[in-house]
Amino acid sequence: MLVKLDEIRDGQYKQVNPSPIQERYLTNAEVCDLLKVSRRTLQRYRDEGRIAFSQVGATIRYKAADVERFLHDNYNPAFQEKNSRL
Repeated sequence: MLVKLDEIRDGQYKQVNPSPIQERYLTNAEVCDLLKVSRRTLQRYRDEGRIAFSQVGATIRYKAADVERFLHDNYNPAFQEKNSRL
C-alpha cells in the first residue's frame, strides 16, 4: 500500500511546478483498495471529517497527498521494547 502511494507521489514530483489541477486524484475504488476498507467505511471517514475529499455532483475524488497524510495521522508505532520476549 505504501509502495503504491510512493509511486503516485514520485510521479507528482517528476513534474516541474505542478499546478493544483495536475495533482493526482484517486477514486473511491482506488482509496478503498489502498486502505483495505469498504466503500461504507470510506464514506464514514468522509462524514466524520477524517479524510479530505472533493465532490462534483456524485463524483468523489481524493488527493493522493491527503490519503498519505491520513495514513501518517493514523500511524501507531510499536510500543514493545526490542529486548523484551513474548
